[in-house]
Amino acid sequence: MQQQQTTNLKESFNELKRRKVIRSLIGYALFAWVVLQIVDFSFEPLHLPDWMATVVVIAVIIGFPIVAILSWAFDWTPDGIKRTEASSGLKGWQTSLIVGIMLLPVVALSMFFYRTYSGVIETEIAQPEQLSATPDIQLNSTAETPAGPSSKSIAILPLADFDSTDLTQQMGDGLAEEILNLLAQNNDYEVAARTSSFAFRDTTEDIKTIGQQLGVYWVLEGSVRGSGNLLRITVQLIDAGSGFHAWSETYDREVTNILETQDEIAALISSILSGVLNGLSVDQAERYALSDYEAFQNFNDANELLAQRTPETLEAAVKLYESVIGLHPSYAPAYAGLSDALILESMYANRSITDAASQAQQYLELALGLDGKLGQAWASLGLISARSGLNDSAESAYRKSIKLNPDYPWVYGWFANLLARQGRIGEQQDILAEAQRLAPDDPFIRMIIANNHLARGETEQGFELLNSALEQSPDSIILLNAYTQWAIEYGRIQQAQDQVRLGKVLEPDNPQINMAEAHLALQLDQSEQAMEMVTAGYTRAPNNIRIAGDYAAMVYLAGQTPEIYQSLVDQYQLLNPIERGEAFDVTRLRIYAALLAWADGDAERAAALVHLSLPQLATLDGTPEAIDILSQAAWLCIQAGDTENVTQLLEISELLLKQINDNNWDTPGLAYSKAALQAVNGQADIAINSLQQAVEKGWSQQWVMRNDPRLSNLRGDQRFTVLME
Repeated sequence: MQQQQTTNLKESFNELKRRKVIRSLIGYALFAWVVLQIVDFSFEPLHLPDWMATVVVIAVIIGFPIVAILSWAFDWTPDGIKRTEASSGLKGWQTSLIVGIMLLPVVALSMFFYRTYSGVIETEIAQPEQLSATPDIQLNSTAETPAGPSSKSIAILPLADFDSTDLTQQMGDGLAEEILNLLAQNNDYEVAARTSSFAFRDTTEDIKTIGQQLGVYWVLEGSVRGSGNLLRITVQLIDAGSGFHAWSETYDREVTNILETQDEIAALISSILSGVLNGLSVDQAERYALSDYEAFQNFNDANELLAQRTPETLEAAVKLYESVIGLHPSYAPAYAGLSDALILESMYANRSITDAASQAQQYLELALGLDGKLGQAWASLGLISARSGLNDSAESAYRKSIKLNPDYPWVYGWFANLLARQGRIGEQQDILAEAQRLAPDDPFIRMIIANNHLARGETEQGFELLNSALEQSPDSIILLNAYTQWAIEYGRIQQAQDQVRLGKVLEPDNPQINMAEAHLALQLDQSEQAMEMVTAGYTRAPNNIRIAGDYAAMVYLAGQTPEIYQSLVDQYQLLNPIERGEAFDVTRLRIYAALLAWADGDAERAAALVHLSLPQLATLDGTPEAIDILSQAAWLCIQAGDTENVTQLLEISELLLKQINDNNWDTPGLAYSKAALQAVNGQADIAINSLQQAVEKGWSQQWVMRNDPRLSNLRGDQRFTVLME
């Protein structure tokens, strides 16, 4: 049996040799090896798809049994391919078995490869077909086109290195990576991963292709070139869909510390992008962390000095902000702080509003250029606008600031001051509540809250708050001045004297202290001493238009040296049109200059100044001070026989009085202003009643009542005499 099996195998092997099956398989194996080597070395350089290599390998494997079957069935002869004749020594079942064995691998391998690779190959083949077919589908189909990349997606490419030095390469890569890290902290924006975006280093692909491959709407690219330690860095923000530039900028830097320079420029670029791109925000703490101690300390010291609001501290704050900018030219908060300091100098020191607003505007534009979403900068813009009389613009800027940074306390204080100057003290309370929550111990905030109480006649609450604030901040000049002014208005003369004495110890040359001291001296009938003090205050701050207005008012109401009107007209160019919307302070000074001119017999100059002020008088807000200015202007028009303008001014005054009553004003100064207006309007009995109310509320400035020409038709009334006593 065993011998028979051996014989059968030998016969089968001999038949395979006769039919050249074994030789064909050896030759096919050599051919397959060559094919696979060609596939291995050529498909990748030729950018052929992976599925083609898979198909070739499968075909080679399946080819082995196919070659065996073909070799068994056919023979290559000199006369061509012929069917191989059957062997007479091989039984039929043996032939069937051999053929079956050769067919079995073909079937098995075909099924295996079909199940394993058919889906992969079909998918990979279909993808390029689908891509190439997409334009036809879009042109010939009404179906919706697939949505493109989100408009809140961006890729940061490594900056092109034009000089191939260690410094330029480190700067290009490091800067791109730092910007990417800053933007990636924003949860609302999709930022392409570093490995994906950096794969396009030194690429020749256009921005549209890069945007498509990365799936982003925006691409930030740029370049670095240098000479020694001097670098020029250029960046562009590009709309990947259109290829158009949305923003570009160039930065020149001398690099002494590459990491510091990278951080500085990355923070600056990220800040600008947050203003350019909708929905992108960058954490301010990251953007505005000063990297060296000197700048950090100077900036904090400047902020503390700014809060004190004296001529000396404001001047020092300006210098410190400038030093921070010198160390960090891209530090936006320093520009905003410098803008604030300049404007506050026009309020508390010797700087004109025109000069302050012009310079402050320039610095503020730099701040907003560096960061369009810096809440402090918008608050500064509001302060400039308010100081320039542009109330609507100021309110808009304050509201924008609060929206961007609701935790910045001073914006609430400045906004509250704006509302007070517009007579809207009722609206102040919500704003002040938020200011107090954020900065409960800030003297400036506490002063405004006290002002609000006192303006509404809540004297005890107001003075109690001022007292407690002064106990906590006894060297605060703004609190001392506020306390003095309110104490004089409410007839608390001893308390006013105490504050003035303390103010002179702290700031003997402060012009506002000088003015308060002069006011108090007039209260005590010390006219000569008052004129010395008021002149000293004006001399120390001749460019401050608010102090100039106080000077003119006190000189006029005290009945002293009216000839000074000419110097005021020349100094402040009062006969020129108003610039920058300086409505109230310039108008107030013009009217008192006109009164001084009238007192000096220059009726023509007085009429010119009043006439020039009429457009601004028609737009004043409802405050007691506005009523006082309007009634002074009306009195001058009466003296000039200008009945038409008298009627108009009185009508405006009545409208403002209604606003004032609606806003719950209730002060001695308001009652006196009403009395003066009513006296000008010929309502003597009503005016006497209003004067009585003023005295009952604490008004005790008899020197004003004695010299005020608006009350001339009341002085023969016995009731007026009693009030004077």
